[in-house]
Amino acid sequence: MALPSWTDAKYGTMKSAALWLVTVIGEGNIFTKEDVKTAFPGISQADRRVRDLRDYGWQIDTHREDLTLGQHEQRFVKQGAPVWEPGKATKSGVSVTQTQRRDVLAKDGHLCRSCGIVPGETYAGSYESAQLDIARRTVKQPSGGEKVELVAECNRCRVGGRGQSVDLGALLAGI
Repeated sequence: MALPSWTDAKYGTMKSAALWLVTVIGEGNIFTKEDVKTAFPGISQADRRVRDLRDYGWQIDTHREDLTLGQHEQRFVKQGAPVWEPGKATKSGVSVTQTQRRDVLAKDGHLCRSCGIVPGETYAGSYESAQLDIARRTVKQPSGGEKVELVAECNRCRVGGRGQSVDLGALLAGI
């Protein structure tokens, strides 16, 4: 089935941006905020609608995730749900609220749970300072089920640990 046109006025900005990424930019290619502004003139928060696609399983990397990208560049890595199709704009994850963020940071002692660095501390051998963010980690429970937990992680650990899970039973057995 052919994709609808990204310029079709019946689609909202997020759906049009998704179609623009797929048909104009293409997976694996780089674009900038200026490219978004040019593609969607007069739409004040088109770049935000592009970021919103991440909630639907789309992978769009910035210089935080891909160090080869410039400060103003983004890479369209992978398409998620075809949000332009009826019923497909269902979020795969819900945003973390400020209350949840505060609670997770307090629970983890305002440290990266993976490496123990604190916000503002400089990484060894670099001039880059750590920033903490909240990551979702899949934890395999001793009962065999899986549970998604929110954890505080620095940018290096969050990006390096993307897609990894922890086997709690094996960890406890090792202790």
